[in-house]
Parts: sequence; C-alpha cells; structure tokens
Amino acid sequence: MNIYTDPEAFGLKPLGEIEWGPGGYGFDLTVVWQDVETGALYYGDDSGCSCPPKFEQGGRHTITRIDRPQTLIDHLGKRQADKDYDPEFDQDQIDRTTGAIGVLVQKTRQASV
Repeated sequence: MNIYTDPEAFGLKPLGEIEWGPGGYGFDLTVVWQDVETGALYYGDDSGCSCPPKFEQGGRHTITRIDRPQTLIDHLGKRQADKDYDPEFDQDQIDRTTGAIGVLVQKTRQASV
C-alpha cells in the first residue's frame, strides 16, 4: 500500500500529476494530493523504472505540504529547470510539460480557496 496506488488509505485524493519524462519504461513524476478531511495540499516526487510501483515507499512522511500556491510553483519551476531538454528535439515534451504545470497550478489554486 502506498500513497500513489491507495491514496484513500492515507486520507488523500489526487489532484493531478506531471510526468517529466517521455514515459516508456520509466517514470519521473510530481503528484499533488489533497487531504480529504482538512483540505490541505501536498506534493511528492518519485522516479524510477517501470518495475517497482510508483511511490513504493510512499506514505505521508514522503510528501511536502503546500502552504501557498507559490510553494508549488517554485517547486515545479525548479523541476522544469533541472530537466536537460534539447529544444530542437524535445519541444513537444517541453510544451506538454509547460501545459501540465499550468493545469496543475490552476487546480491547486482552486482547491486552496
């Protein structure tokens, strides 16, 4: 049991996620959850190959509270800046990621009202 496959067991519901890589046989995710009781928002990152489950070791101790939308915006901006994209070959991935960031930030803002 982990927060990705069984968020309800941790009192969470997923708001959305961003896949930072091209997919395939690996994953590189940022996921945002909301506490169903308090409405508090959290994010977590995980990456790896497709063999182990996402957030395999994941419980509440592995996620970070989002105290204000800017906390998430800063984190996502850093994650995007840390990616080694080649604009000539990876423009579609850059565009998808940028769009996904916008959607996730908007959902977070709406949920924190």
